[in-house]
Amino acid sequence: MDCKGARATDPDAPPPDSTVSDSTLPAPHGTAVLDGTISNGEWSSAYIGQLTGGGEVLLMQDGTYLYLGMRRREDVIGTVCLDLGDSVAVLHSSAAIGSAAYRRTQGKWVLSRRFTWELRDSTMSAVAQEEREAYLQREGWVATNASVGARTDTEYKIAMPSGRVRLAVVPMSVGAGYEEVAWWPSRLADGCRSGGLRTGYLPADLQFAPDAWITVVAGR
Repeated sequence: MDCKGARATDPDAPPPDSTVSDSTLPAPHGTAVLDGTISNGEWSSAYIGQLTGGGEVLLMQDGTYLYLGMRRREDVIGTVCLDLGDSVAVLHSSAAIGSAAYRRTQGKWVLSRRFTWELRDSTMSAVAQEEREAYLQREGWVATNASVGARTDTEYKIAMPSGRVRLAVVPMSVGAGYEEVAWWPSRLADGCRSGGLRTGYLPADLQFAPDAWITVVAGR
């Protein structure tokens, strides 16, 4: 069921917002089981933002983790750029998931970690869930791969040190003969939109502007 229907019936749910003018966004409280499907009951309290290029980004948190959902048409490949101060982490989900990183060096951001692809299991078996939990504890985030659940949906769980994270989101829909890219926030115009991040062919250096991203903080 579409989350829009739940929003209309929940007077406490945050309103949709296609453009976030402020750099700080309080995310509502909520949790989700990462099963690759953005279901009405789990995500009904989430903040829902409109992706530039079509689709939705959904955000909620439990004080320790941020739950981030992406919803688009067709199969979704997800990219999240996460500001770590002196480095940017690239959290990628497609047929598998992987982390890459760029470190700030002399006015530019230089590739310091390449993707290592893991978690290709598309089931919700006990073994698969144990592997995802182990990845979360080791890497500080985890996501569903593109074959888990609804192929139009991707779900992330990201650690929130001190109750906040600064990030940008770039999902891509793929289908027969097309690729369709979207991003959030709408002002995003830096290296997070690089095609290499979406396809896994990482440039040696990029320019990032985290000050233009969104700082998500724990709300009520």
